[in-house]
Amino acid sequence: MKRSALVLLAGAWAAAACSPVSGVQLRSDYEAVDRTETVRLHVAVAPLPAEATPVAAMWAHMARDYTNHHRDFLVISGLADAKVPAGICAGDMQGVLELTPSVRRADDEVALVVIAHLKRCRDGQTIWRAQGAGQWPSKDEQLLEVRRRYEARFGPSIGPYVAPSWRLLRAVLAELPRPKLTRDEDVMAKIELD
Repeated sequence: MKRSALVLLAGAWAAAACSPVSGVQLRSDYEAVDRTETVRLHVAVAPLPAEATPVAAMWAHMARDYTNHHRDFLVISGLADAKVPAGICAGDMQGVLELTPSVRRADDEVALVVIAHLKRCRDGQTIWRAQGAGQWPSKDEQLLEVRRRYEARFGPSIGPYVAPSWRLLRAVLAELPRPKLTRDEDVMAKIELD
């Protein structure tokens, strides 16, 4: 093997080894059962200590935005609470994207862990699961505009958590399966989502 190929292979292995995502699982019957049937979702971030409620609310909004923009799910709402509400699957909801976070801030860095589950409403079965963890600096020059946008919505107290949360959630949610919208009303609803 040529030296350049070895360097490329080593670089790819190092990048994969540094990924914040681990343990991704998808039901083997996803294509046949859930790809077209589990598209209307809520995002639920729970539990998080009361003092971190603004961070959890930001996570719910961030996950909703990412999932709506990068997958063909219809994420109708995002909520943060001490636990996932019992009636979250009411109406025409087909699934819940549950995010269970752990957040620890130390000086200018934030350490995060998230366990994510995509569950069906009709039977509570887990369709997809992923886990991620990492530690990032609070100040990230590449994400200044993202930080400004979320601070404007949730207040300046969440500022130090924006960049680390974005880095982790983007990596984990990029592992979500790709649903397919088959009903015209779902396609129209997707177009109208903000």
